[in-house]
This record gives sequence, C-alpha cells and structure tokens, in this order.
Amino acid sequence: MKVRYLPVWPIFAIVLKAGSVFSQSEPPGPAILSQVSKELNQIAKRATPAVVSITSTHSVSAGAQTVPNGLPNDLSDAIALGVGSGVIVRSDGLILTNLHVVQNAEKITVLLDETHKASAHLFGGDTKTDLAVIQLDSPAQLPLPTLSFGNSTKMSVGDWIIAVGSPFGLSHSVTSGIVSALGRGQLGMLDVEDFIQTDAAINPGNSGGPLLNSRGEMIGINTAIFSQTGGFTGIGFAIPSKIAQQVFEEIVQHGHVIRGWIGIVAQDLDAQLASYFKAPLPEGALISQIETRGPAAQAKLQCGDVVTRFGDHPIHSANQLKLAVANAPVATKIAVEISRHGKVMQFQLQIQEQPESKISQGHQKPGQVARTTAHPPTHGDLGISIQDVTPEIARLLNTNPKTGAIVAEVQPGSPGFDVGLSPGDIIVSANQNEIHNAKELADLFDRMQKDEITVLYVQKSPDDKIFIPMKKTR
Repeated sequence: MKVRYLPVWPIFAIVLKAGSVFSQSEPPGPAILSQVSKELNQIAKRATPAVVSITSTHSVSAGAQTVPNGLPNDLSDAIALGVGSGVIVRSDGLILTNLHVVQNAEKITVLLDETHKASAHLFGGDTKTDLAVIQLDSPAQLPLPTLSFGNSTKMSVGDWIIAVGSPFGLSHSVTSGIVSALGRGQLGMLDVEDFIQTDAAINPGNSGGPLLNSRGEMIGINTAIFSQTGGFTGIGFAIPSKIAQQVFEEIVQHGHVIRGWIGIVAQDLDAQLASYFKAPLPEGALISQIETRGPAAQAKLQCGDVVTRFGDHPIHSANQLKLAVANAPVATKIAVEISRHGKVMQFQLQIQEQPESKISQGHQKPGQVARTTAHPPTHGDLGISIQDVTPEIARLLNTNPKTGAIVAEVQPGSPGFDVGLSPGDIIVSANQNEIHNAKELADLFDRMQKDEITVLYVQKSPDDKIFIPMKKTR
C-alpha cells in the first residue's frame, strides 16, 4: 500500500469534511485546532519514551585551549562534557545518536526518564556521517520502548515534522515545523551529506534526537544547525533515515560501515568549466583528483573527465556521485559513463571498500607556513599576487618545489576572490599545462585578453585539488 504524507492544510480539510464529529454549536476554527493538537499529543506521547538524554565525559590535558567553566585552569586533568540526545532503536538497549556526542568518552550516562539512569558504552561509530551506536550496560527494565525508522525518501518540501530531544539539557522537549529542503549537501560539515533541512527549533543538546513525520516515524537524526550565535536561527539539519538506518545496521552487523570506493575526488560543473571540458550539459561530476592505485586509475579515467552516469544512476552533481559510489556493493563491477572533451565513453570499475580517510598534519593550510619579506606584485586585473613554492611548503605537501605557484594575497571583490582563490592555494597548472614557477604563471596572466577564460588546477590542501575557471574582465 502506497503511503502518502499530508501537510497540515490537507489535515484541516479532512477535519472540516468530517464536521459531524463536532457539535453544531462549536465554531470550526477551534475544532480544527483541537483535532490537530490531539494528533500532536499522540505523536509526542508515543515518541518521547524512546528518546533519551546522553551525557559523556572524558579527560583533557591542562594544556587544552578549552577548560569547562568552574574548573581551575591549573588542573592537570580537566573534564570535557558532551551533552546530546539519542533514540532507542532496539528494545535490548541499542541507541542511535551522533558520534560527536560520545566520541572519546570515558563515561557515558543515559537518562531514560526523570527517575531512571543507566551507564552505556560505545558500540561503534562512523565519522563520515557523525552517527554512533551505544549500548546500555544495565537497563532498568526490558524491553525498552523503541522508535521505528520511517522512509525519508517519501518526504517532500513542506511536509509537517516534529523534533524531539534535550536542548540545553531540557529532556523530552518537542518542537514542530516543516521540511524546508531536501538533499542538502556540500555544506562542509561531513564527508557524507544528504541532509533534511527543517525550521523546527533545534538547539545544542538536540544532536542525536529524532525528526519525526506525521505518523510518528523517525525520518531523520537531528545533527546540526546553521547559526552565527550558537542558538537556533531557523535552519536545522537532520541526517535522513535512509542513511541513518543503513549506518545503524552496518555498525551492529560489522562494527563499522562498509562503503564503496573508486579512488576519485570530484567537483560540480559550472557553465565555464562545462564549456572548457566540452561537457554536453553544465552538470555532472568533474574529476579533479585520482588516487594512483584506485579503481578509477586502473580503469584509465583521467582528471578532467566528467562523470554523467554511474551504474543505473544519472549523475548531476559531485555530491550525487559521492553518495552513489558509497552505496555501491563492494567487489562488484559498475559501468561508468563519462564525457572526455565532448566524447562519450564507458568504463567498467571494480568497486573497492573505502579506506579510512587521511587527516592532514594539524589541518594546516599550506599558506600558513609561508614567510615573505616583501609583498609580491599583484595582478591588478585578477586581484591576486603569486610567488614561488618554498621548500618548506613543498615538504609539507610532499611535492616538487619546482612545480606550481602559491597565491600570496587575494584582493576582496576581485575576479580571483570571486572564483574562490585564497592565500595558500597552489596553482599547479593552467589550461592543463603544468606551471613550474610564479613567473611562468604571471606571464600567462599578462597574455590573457579581456573576457578570456583560463582554467586553473588548484591545490587547496594536501588532499584537495579542484579546477577553477578564471576570467579576465578588463
């Protein structure tokens, strides 16, 4: 049976049509509000027993930059506190929450209700989605109340939703709103992003709590907010149940999440890049990096190829390709369709299991170690200044010091600023011709004509390279 989820106004219409339920003397407005309130009451009553508050603690050294309020700074071992929410998914005490709530915890305490607490331990976590499963050590009573997963793929923008959690430690708080957007990605928060955006109030402490549909089913795990103040500003993000359920089941079964991997990094296309690479449409996933020993390299894919189809999935964006690859079965072959300089080609790729992501040393940008005694000349038409790659930067990036030119300064409002260049970026090539030093790149910039576009290949960090189209506007 196909389930259709209704926003609030059709519920109003249904109640009006069934007007015989209400007294003839009762005005329709209050009757409608009364019925909607009863529906909210029932959903909250069913859901809240399965939503828990989680507190985690771990020790930090005295040299740490953040020391909790109330603890003297000269303590050799301070205590860091994590507070969030969780959902009981299995009646034997398996709870789904956010990894950042319990990561590195030495002690996890779960508040089931106002009178019952229990200790718990980390069963497993997934850094790419910020999800974790914890297990109660000795639950007070079994079986525990649970919440079931709903189908997040059936949700639509405008659908009515409810969030439950412990904002600021206030357990079993319920807020409501609508689905503001679906498929939010590339926000820079997580490696795997396909968020449900909502205007239901979500605040610190809501992390790990459920987002419910109008049937009381869990269609998301509340994870993040967009805020410049630290509090709710009308934009919250939840991990959809289609991802949360898969992560939960994989952690329970394997202890970790098994994802597909083909050894590429891709970026979105815009009209300028699509024109340069002769892509049929300004959509798809432009390959900007290829792992030397990965499946893509073995299949002879190249940087600059535009992926337009992965298996049965048409690819319109880099995030869509990332999700399709991650969900691909490991040890199987997948047909991949690409556009290479306007020519459509097909390849067979052997899907491998995704290795653990590498963390750059101290998350330090290359430009942070640059030292200059004088300001290099700025290309006024482009608004950037460049210099040679120093030996220190080359060692940090494990690259050849005679390759590329580093961006030293970017003028706000300039063409370089508008396309996203930043100090510390290394321009490796221009129009797919390798750059060896700053003078070589400066000469190329000087030869550019008005309205001419040069496609730069830019290294943003040790593990991040992208194509950037640069247009000379005068």
